[in-house]
Amino acid sequence: MVPDGDDPLGAANPLGGGSQEEKARLDERNLDESDEVPRALQKVELDLDDAPFLEEEEDEPEEDISAEEALAQAAPAEKKRVIAVPAWLTKKFLFFAAGGLALLLAAILAIVLWPEKTPEPDEPAEQPIKEAEKPAPEAVDLNVTFDPFWIELIDKDGKVRFLHLQFTIVATNKLAEGEISAKTFQLRDAVYYYVKNKEFAFLADTENLETLKSDILSVLNKFVAHDNIETILIDKYLVQ
Repeated sequence: MVPDGDDPLGAANPLGGGSQEEKARLDERNLDESDEVPRALQKVELDLDDAPFLEEEEDEPEEDISAEEALAQAAPAEKKRVIAVPAWLTKKFLFFAAGGLALLLAAILAIVLWPEKTPEPDEPAEQPIKEAEKPAPEAVDLNVTFDPFWIELIDKDGKVRFLHLQFTIVATNKLAEGEISAKTFQLRDAVYYYVKNKEFAFLADTENLETLKSDILSVLNKFVAHDNIETILIDKYLVQ
């Protein structure tokens, strides 16, 4: 149902209660209370409004820059990045580089000109050579033959007779043989004088030949020092 025109706000409605003026006051009070804002929020809003530096700057129109101008502007920035190297440091680097190159060349020349020598194989250790036992020297007969003797004799009748005598001395070693050869004349004279002083009858009897050989050996050994002569060979014995 539509309220009557005389009571548009429903003042006459017993459920509404109060007059129209009281209702209007209540509405205004509610509006006033809703309009109250906390002071902190009011402070922030005031500060933001009063900050001129926060005002948005108007975007300036970008100027069109060509590629060449961009490179020209970037070049000085790149030049500024180059670090200047001291001259003494550059010279020192060149000096060490030259020294290293020289050492490398020297090493290459050494390898080419003087190749590495192959190690020689180790020589086997020399084993001591066992000397073979030398056999005892065999007795060697070294014969020394004297020239013939012609010894003048006188027989019992006073006639001149001659003894034709030749013999060979047997030496047992080189030293004795050398000594006999060196003393040949001395030994011949000793034998000659011995036989010369013998009686003709003794020399004429051939049975005394062995005794004569022993006597001649005794005479010879008186002059030989290295070894005794033990054997003589009668090559010729003749009384004429």
